[in-house]
Amino acid sequence: MAEQKIDRRLLVLAVAGIAIFVALRIAFALKGTDMFGDTDDVMRLVTARDFLRGQAFNDVFQLRDNAPFGTLMHWPRLADVPLAALMALAAPLGDAGAITAAMLVWPTALLMVMLVLSYRLGRRFGGPGAALPALIVPLLSLPVLTEFAPGRVDHHNVQMLLMAALLLCLTAGRRSASAAGLGGIAVALSLAIGLETLPFAIVAIVIVGVQLVFGPRGSVLPVRWFAAALGVGAVLLFLATTRPQDFAAVACDVLSLPYAVACGLAAAVLLLATLVLPRMGDWRLRLLVIAAMGAAAALAQAMLFPQCLAGPYAQLDPMLARTMFPNIPEAQSALVRVQATPSVAIGLLLPPLLGSAITIWRIVRERGDERIDWLVLLAFAVAAMALTLVQIRGARLAAVFALPPCIWLTTMAWAQFKASNSLGAAAMTVAAWLGVAGVVQLSLFAPLQGLVPRATVPGGELGWSACLDRANYAALAALPKGIVLTQSEIGAATLLFTPQSVVATGYHRNSAGIADSVAFFTGTPERARAVAIKRGISGVVLCRGLVATAGFAARLAREPGWDWLRLQSTPDAALQIYGAEP
Repeated sequence: MAEQKIDRRLLVLAVAGIAIFVALRIAFALKGTDMFGDTDDVMRLVTARDFLRGQAFNDVFQLRDNAPFGTLMHWPRLADVPLAALMALAAPLGDAGAITAAMLVWPTALLMVMLVLSYRLGRRFGGPGAALPALIVPLLSLPVLTEFAPGRVDHHNVQMLLMAALLLCLTAGRRSASAAGLGGIAVALSLAIGLETLPFAIVAIVIVGVQLVFGPRGSVLPVRWFAAALGVGAVLLFLATTRPQDFAAVACDVLSLPYAVACGLAAAVLLLATLVLPRMGDWRLRLLVIAAMGAAAALAQAMLFPQCLAGPYAQLDPMLARTMFPNIPEAQSALVRVQATPSVAIGLLLPPLLGSAITIWRIVRERGDERIDWLVLLAFAVAAMALTLVQIRGARLAAVFALPPCIWLTTMAWAQFKASNSLGAAAMTVAAWLGVAGVVQLSLFAPLQGLVPRATVPGGELGWSACLDRANYAALAALPKGIVLTQSEIGAATLLFTPQSVVATGYHRNSAGIADSVAFFTGTPERARAVAIKRGISGVVLCRGLVATAGFAARLAREPGWDWLRLQSTPDAALQIYGAEP
């Protein structure tokens, strides 16, 4: 098909439409009281504000969680810096205004970057004619609209951007040393932000190694740049984000010593391979040598750090693995999520599945560099879909690797329609857009949600949004500072909206706080009293937006032994505050 030129008038119209779309999203968000996607967004603002108030960049110890003992978070500070900067700029608006400004500006700015990257990916995989679809397709993606919505300030949207940038860098980096170097930095930075991207880091390293085996001699320099950027970047980020006393600690859920060493070993293998492999004429010998080197590095890594062989969750407390972890929606398998929320799961899964099918078809049809680009994309797409099948959180990154094929499909369908102007081509164009539009699929399959028993959808008297509304925390914020025992779902909101400390926010490193919280709310009055004394709590806080609140209130009314808790809030308040007598 002949290469299409960009219609600049349509491009300007598309950009103007996107600007209006973003403005409406912001206006809609400002009308509501709940912009948070989940409690991770709330906790991210807590850690960013701690940094703004003077906590060190490499110190992620949360003094107000697991009170009075504190707990070391597994979130590096990198994602806190831009949020802290925005809150500092908006400081004249007060604490609430500064937080709102950060919640609006940061995800919106990231959405603009995502559109730029999508534009570049569309041009690379679909040609100049893909410019307009490349700006529209992301806005029809359910994960993109979810993760870049106002209030989504956790690190997942940043990781999506880094994976899109990595795909661009690896496709361009076969001939450009600077692009390859940027790819190595993207891998190191993504690992430093969160280990959800670990499978894709491995895929990227393998791709670069394969490039060295089958690529031309000119691929040596890009491989060296990628390896150097990966190794040096990972080590520097590890040193910058880790307290000196934790340098030797083995932590499997964050960029710690094991992963810094792994990146260093991978970089060393690639650098050594650039010296050895070009001397070998037979590609089979080159493949055998680099495979042996990689296996030796993997064996050394396993011997040095066997604790992390099971991945980031290797050190998860067995109690949490049995109880809390299986109930976290994003950690559940795709099959479980399809059964629980079919319309949402289908909207997440169909575009990546369609994209993978298109990618395979393009590999069969293309030749030369274009085929290699599609092969690189397929490697990432397969890894993303495999992760998604195990844990639905992988759908975020699967959506990124679905963008190029979905953009290509809509571009080709529109070109065919313009060329033939037939009813069949029109139908194919409509079908193509419906296939890539997860937000449309969400609506089309919404009736399936009626087949799910209502008991699977949690919610209290007021709804979950009441538990994340700052106004409902005013009474608690006015009380003297102390330690309150809350439901873990509202622990982060208590830290953000009040000066109180909490026993648990629900994060896996604070297994002791979670265990005490569970013992308090489900155990005998005597056991609850023992937890209260151990923790030195001044009160208990529950939210009427959670189903467990009514059950615990009923226990207080009917069971003897709870007379040391006194209701301080009105019965109709969203937050039920109980004072704990000494």
